[in-house]
Amino acid sequence: MSRVIKAFDSVEALGRRFDSEVFRDISDGTLFVYDRMHNTWYQYRWTPGHREIRFVEALQGELPIVTQIYP
Repeated sequence: MSRVIKAFDSVEALGRRFDSEVFRDISDGTLFVYDRMHNTWYQYRWTPGHREIRFVEALQGELPIVTQIYP
């Protein structure tokens, strides 16, 4: 796995970094972004107070039910 950026200031910055859409899990608000270069989904989560978006893990398996939030 490539080196993953651990934090972002906004959903837009996250999407632009991976040149991908950003999706949100409808049950808990977790964010997902697809890295086309490495064929991997990454999971991110807002920190308390929505100050930054932090890396959680590379996703193994299927995505939960999500909605697209960027762009």
